[in-house]
Amino acid sequence: MRRLREQMQFADEVGYSGLCMTEQHMQVEGIETTTNPLMWDPFVAQHTGRCALSSSG
Repeated sequence: MRRLREQMQFADEVGYSGLCMTEQHMQVEGIETTTNPLMWDPFVAQHTGRCALSSSG
């Protein structure tokens, strides 16, 4: 979570306007971001300022 938070904060600081996360069944085994992106959205919003969030599930 710490590393993901740092990456998202960096993206926010350099001007990215959005972030996207997918559930485990949308990724190759072993590189998924989370098993429940809807629970990550509040965490991301808490640590970024301008990035819009998008979750597919």
